[in-house]
Amino acid sequence: LTADALVNALCTRAMDIGAERVLVRLTPQQARDAAAALIKALYGRLFGWIVSRANEGLACDKTCTVSAFVGVLDIFGFERFET
Repeated sequence: LTADALVNALCTRAMDIGAERVLVRLTPQQARDAAAALIKALYGRLFGWIVSRANEGLACDKTCTVSAFVGVLDIFGFERFET
């Protein structure tokens, strides 16, 4: 993905009108909203990947006697992700 392609994706919207595709320029606020949505999606995917990797590292076979988990405390409260 090039910088130009990212800027184009965040600053325009494609509309199909009949057989023709028209690019419509977004307002500055709409572009900020698009960037915020992209950031939120990337953060969510990255967070899920990190928790998954941590759980893989904590995993053990059936001979384990200790249960391990990942706990996350954020501004919304405590969540427990069991392995």
